[in-house]
Amino acid sequence: AKYIDASTFWRYAHHGAEMAQKEFGSWRAFGQSLLAGRIVWNVEDENHEDVADVIEELLEDGAWKQHAWEHPLA
Repeated sequence: AKYIDASTFWRYAHHGAEMAQKEFGSWRAFGQSLLAGRIVWNVEDENHEDVADVIEELLEDGAWKQHAWEHPLA
């Protein structure tokens, strides 16, 4: 397998974050879309409820609560 270097990773991650901030208005909207996409991608997966629980945890007491959605991307 071929890996990317850290600089390339951060460039991709920053671009993805910019796209997400433009498309969604909040962490909740982002999480709902993530879960919906996961369900469509693999409707038979039995772990969707677990993923929904993780999303709620991130929103209520996790990193998504600690970092504002509108956080400026520098």
